[in-house]
Amino acid sequence: MLVVPSITSELAKHCREIGLQFIDTCGNAYLRSSGFFVFITGERNESGQLAVKGAKGLTNTAALRVVFVLLSQPGLINAPFKDIARCAGVALGTVYNVLEDLDTRGFLLHRGSTQRRKLIEPRRLVDEWAINYPTTLRTKLHERRFSAPDRDWWKTFGPDAGFPFVWGAEVAAEKMTAYLRPATQTLYIPSDQMDGAVKALVKRYRLRPDASGEVVLLEKFWHCDDAVVSAMAPPLLVYSELLAILDPRTQETAQVIREKFIDASFDSP
Repeated sequence: MLVVPSITSELAKHCREIGLQFIDTCGNAYLRSSGFFVFITGERNESGQLAVKGAKGLTNTAALRVVFVLLSQPGLINAPFKDIARCAGVALGTVYNVLEDLDTRGFLLHRGSTQRRKLIEPRRLVDEWAINYPTTLRTKLHERRFSAPDRDWWKTFGPDAGFPFVWGAEVAAEKMTAYLRPATQTLYIPSDQMDGAVKALVKRYRLRPDASGEVVLLEKFWHCDDAVVSAMAPPLLVYSELLAILDPRTQETAQVIREKFIDASFDSP
């Protein structure tokens, strides 16, 4: 017997011709046995979609944005959808779709009469996010690269910059662990502040456009306030960036951050 979400009239006819019984979720069926016969075709899913949706995973920027804020702020999982949407910078319907996909994939649990939500196996979700961020979301952040005459310029750069920013990658790792001397300097800056930030940095530190430069400016894609206060990107983002560099010194630091800042947050009550 063939069991499918939806079957076309042409396929239904072919199945009957070859004697293959079938049923689908729209009400179409071909069933026969001794003294019993059913043949229904032409019924369609009123929504125009298949009744059973396949899981998508972290294959698009919107899903990566939503899962990023949920992993970075575990308490946000039970916030109203509008708060999650604001923090991730996505539409309200996107949050619903991503949570539904997490549920389908077994990463989300609804519990109790209040239907409170809980992420299941967040460490596996961290692995998936860290792998997909560099190739799927980061490429959409309009990277700008520069070189600086003074390799230590970042040491004197701080709250007096005149625009909001957070450190990512190696500088953030150095500030978090004091374990790594940064060879590159990555800044995440809100998109509406980027032009002013470039002008200020070029003027103050004499940065020069350089496609292979060590100074990297990226658009900040999340909108939660805690990172701005600390001037460092969330540990999950720093971890993913360090892994993507493919350098033994950053790989080792990435594991320190993973154990100390990421996994530890899931162990907290």
